[in-house]
Amino acid sequence: YLSGEWFEEYIGLTIKQELGLDDRDISISIKLTKTVTKKPLNSIRTLLGEGTDADDHSKSDPENEMDVLFVYNNRFYSIECKSSIIASRQVMKNGAQMNKPYNILGETIYKSDSLRNKFGLYAQTSIVTLSDFKSYCASEDKGQRNNRINEMREYINRANLSNIKLIDKGMLCSGQTLFNLIK
Repeated sequence: YLSGEWFEEYIGLTIKQELGLDDRDISISIKLTKTVTKKPLNSIRTLLGEGTDADDHSKSDPENEMDVLFVYNNRFYSIECKSSIIASRQVMKNGAQMNKPYNILGETIYKSDSLRNKFGLYAQTSIVTLSDFKSYCASEDKGQRNNRINEMREYINRANLSNIKLIDKGMLCSGQTLFNLIK
């Protein structure tokens, strides 16, 4: 809950209140399962020379978690919530394991774009984060600053190509309603 579910609830309840939505028109923290019914394109047995035909079928159907989904004026909206765009992963450096920070915005855009396509042409998708993009890019180290600006440019361009609205902390604190920011 402390790692981000609270933010999903906050965003969902804010939208619900702003738009006066009924419970049936909005969902928070939903798990969607895609049932795989067709024969897989690739055969484990053929490609690896091992296994059985049963191995070619998914052991479980793929599951995706969506943070906030709602319908307003007959339009479908989805919001992915991230309390931060920075995560860490374990890496080996000089024989020792250490945590290395990395930006998860690209992965989030990719996921949101993939799932948005499942909901149809007119689905509106947003990513809302408590990270401030300007602060993320700011650095005393000019090289790091330029790298982060270029990285964020790529992500912003990808979001634009995917028709995904990005909303950061600065926008959330601007005084505009959340719905005005996402539409």
